[in-house]
Amino acid sequence: SNLTEFIEYKKYPEICIATGYWDLPGTKMVMDKLLPFLEAGGHLQLLIGQEPMLRSYQFDANCDNVNKFPDFYIKRDIDLLSDEYKPVVEMLLKYCTDQDDSPIQIRVFGQDCEKRQFLHAKCYIFKCKETSCAVGIIGSSNFTEKGLQDNAELNYLEDIAAIVDAKPSEYSSQKGHIYWFDERWNVSVQWNGVFLKDVLKPASITKKIIE
Repeated sequence: SNLTEFIEYKKYPEICIATGYWDLPGTKMVMDKLLPFLEAGGHLQLLIGQEPMLRSYQFDANCDNVNKFPDFYIKRDIDLLSDEYKPVVEMLLKYCTDQDDSPIQIRVFGQDCEKRQFLHAKCYIFKCKETSCAVGIIGSSNFTEKGLQDNAELNYLEDIAAIVDAKPSEYSSQKGHIYWFDERWNVSVQWNGVFLKDVLKPASITKKIIE
């Protein structure tokens, strides 16, 4: 299924995305639907993890950051963007703030290194006001241009809301998409402020917009 068919505020006012990596070209691919979604009052929770294969050159044995993930890598990517990505940057400047009620909330999983965990899973959840229509997509696609378009990926759409919203109980240990996401979201590091101050605003493409 095409990701954009689920970005609809009236049906799914909240979107939760877990991804091993994130880039603005991937965001641009869904911007035609994402911008109206945010304008209507929608909320996006973006949880960025880290691919295990990157560990060897991102961290030393003491878990001290050599090039901090994802700060260094996303900043590097944004610094290479052409002017065609200005609308994406403008959208982020407007809807990603350092306030608690920011329409776009970004967190990073495992950045504090305490548990040495990596978030290799990719999950896209579209939540409705009722629990009867939530859908979830799990698979291999990062929220990047390559993950959404260029690579040979495999993803599974789950449209049975009872599965997406399942919670463990004394009768079942099953964890649905939403419960799984919330567990990791709640132990992740808030990243909006760092992203704005150290990554997005210093970028040359952003300076062109602000000036």
